Amino acid sequence: PEEQDLTLPGDALFPVAIALAMRFAPREIAIFNAFIATATLAGHISGFSAIQGETVVGTLVGLHGFIAFFVITTLAFSAVNLERRRATSGLAESEGRFRSLTEMGNDWYWEYGPDLRFSLVSSGVTATGYEPGMLLGKPLWELGFEIQPPILASHQKVLGAHRPFRDFLIKRPMASGEMRFFLVSGDPMFDSGGVFTGYRGVGREITAEKWAEEALRDSEQRYASIFHNSAAAIIVLGVSEDGQFRFESCNQ
Repeated sequence: PEEQDLTLPGDALFPVAIALAMRFAPREIAIFNAFIATATLAGHISGFSAIQGETVVGTLVGLHGFIAFFVITTLAFSAVNLERRRATSGLAESEGRFRSLTEMGNDWYWEYGPDLRFSLVSSGVTATGYEPGMLLGKPLWELGFEIQPPILASHQKVLGAHRPFRDFLIKRPMASGEMRFFLVSGDPMFDSGGVFTGYRGVGREITAEKWAEEALRDSEQRYASIFHNSAAAIIVLGVSEDGQFRFESCNQ
């Protein structure tokens, strides 16, 4: 009977090998390569090799060259794809930890699309009185936050120039009549080609800090009023680092 060439042609083997390399880690691909190398050598010994040189040396050089090229190519594809998967997984884990940390406090995570409308909002935004879904598809200035027109115009210029911004102050009157204050910060996002894709950032409530600032300011104003309007003489002394008293101020 006529002998048949049982060797799988390279143009059919390589696409299969590359597909496997893009799916499996280098360790598994090394085992696959060892099998292919063994099968190739066994086929050559049995006379079924498609690699035939004019001399025995030429045949062996071609055979080993094929095996080396096959092994290096598949391992390279596998290694590159493994690093890509690790980077993607690491980024996803990092973003997950960041969102988890923001939602544990008074912070929330948000993203804008390239049209500067909310495309993603975490659950922490409920501190503003909104559910996350109520913000999607809308820009910040179309919601019920109080922002002075000149400040908003300046902020929109920053967004239009795709620059980062920090501690943009917004406030919102609640149904109870209480005014709540928030700070929003964001960084622009760009794809690998440098094309602007939107913003991502965080927002946090600072209502308690604002109340504390107002209470301190009121206290200082009351103290100043008493100090300057009192009919009695009031002298304020301080103590220096060496323990000596020093005169600081007095009323009239």
